Amino acid sequence: MEPVPDGSRDLTAHVALDACAAATAGLGAGAELLDQRTALRELGVSGERPPLSRASTDPAGYVRALASAGEAAELTARGGLGDFGWLRQWVAPGVRP
Repeated sequence: MEPVPDGSRDLTAHVALDACAAATAGLGAGAELLDQRTALRELGVSGERPPLSRASTDPAGYVRALASAGEAAELTARGGLGDFGWLRQWVAPGVRP
């Protein structure tokens, strides 16, 4: 079956991220391996619950923030999605955000 990017098929690719990082080692641009939890936390994603006091002052906003925190917690969970590997490749030698 041909892959179709419409969500009707599960496409999985297994990539040796350490080999990808090693392949760029001599090119002057840094690469590092990290887990999804670390990468997302560095981007400001947190599974922290909103303050309960917000529920009485802004109930709808509290529910939205609670749902967002739940999604973030799922993406960063140990033993789950947070353990997925990421390869971060710097685009310019020695330049880091």
